[in-house]
Amino acid sequence: MISLAMLSARIAAIDFDAVQRKALEDASQRIEKAVRESLTPPDGSRQAPRICEDELRDSIAHEIDTARAVIGSTSRVAPDQELGSRRNPPRPFLAPAAAALGESVAEAIGTALADAIRMAARTSRGR
Repeated sequence: MISLAMLSARIAAIDFDAVQRKALEDASQRIEKAVRESLTPPDGSRQAPRICEDELRDSIAHEIDTARAVIGSTSRVAPDQELGSRRNPPRPFLAPAAAALGESVAEAIGTALADAIRMAARTSRGR
């Protein structure tokens, strides 16, 4: 039987920052992919015309640190497309993808952290 002190030591040794960073990286890649796919419908149809659609798709990127991920575009037309302008209505492409995946991303991050704790508990029992 494992002591509580031993289990506590194993849990304290988990690099939660690395676990969370990996989970955020995976989540960011999923959201990036969803955004790119929304900019290129599989059947070639266009719900609404987009200025410089290829430029938008190619400019989608992310940055992560331990506690957050930022997914966005460096394209000069991205703000007008996402938020609208005086001449054009909003045609969001970032927010819908983030909203659609938000719950599953949060669950995946929680699962990754819980799995790290479970692994420490199993290792503590000699498995």
